[in-house]
Amino acid sequence: IRMEDTQFLRKYIHLFQYDKPYNSIPFYLVLLLAGVSLSNICLATTSEQTVEISLEALKDAFSAFLLYSCLIEHSLNPHRALRLVELIEDEFLVDENEFVKESGGGKWGELNKLHNKTKQDMRKKFRYITIAQLFICFGYYLKNFLNYLLGIRAYDKNQWPTPFLYPKPESQFQSTTFIMYVYALHALTLSTICSEGYVMLTTVCVSTERVLGDFQTLYLLLDNFSKDYPDEEKSVDAQQI
Repeated sequence: IRMEDTQFLRKYIHLFQYDKPYNSIPFYLVLLLAGVSLSNICLATTSEQTVEISLEALKDAFSAFLLYSCLIEHSLNPHRALRLVELIEDEFLVDENEFVKESGGGKWGELNKLHNKTKQDMRKKFRYITIAQLFICFGYYLKNFLNYLLGIRAYDKNQWPTPFLYPKPESQFQSTTFIMYVYALHALTLSTICSEGYVMLTTVCVSTERVLGDFQTLYLLLDNFSKDYPDEEKSVDAQQI
């Protein structure tokens, strides 16, 4: 895959990478954001009277906690994720151009076709994960609006249609500025955890596709080798007997 396709992955990993105390401001901001977001959700569940909404909020808090934990782990050990990114970017273990050049095409052209197919599958998986993650992110952000519009949930004037459950302050409940602050906080939280989920899915799935392509290449080489030298294989077996 081209470097442009993995540019976001590298920038994301380097952005939250913990290097030195004075050079890791994004890492500390993520810790602060995680603490504020999770504490607000848990605090809101204590004052929520509807059991269904409270359970949904706890599920959101648990999911956010897992993703923030993965983000912190990646920040402290960025080399693990970077190795997967490098695996996606690197060439295959076997250079198909050398075989095609030496043999003039022929059956070794199958190796070239296999590598092209693997690259196409990697790009497709990259694109599908990106589109799916965008739908998930925007859908989750607008889920309560959609629930009210579609009539799935009855409108409650005492509850904000925010992505996550939020405790309702009495004095500032009608404040437009405070509502904008809550939405901005939830948007930042949602974008952070969705980005972490996107990086995890992309690095694991696409790198797995790359490794499977290498295994298919080795299988193809062994199969062609056994077809080219069948007599030598039999003579080796005879000597062993």
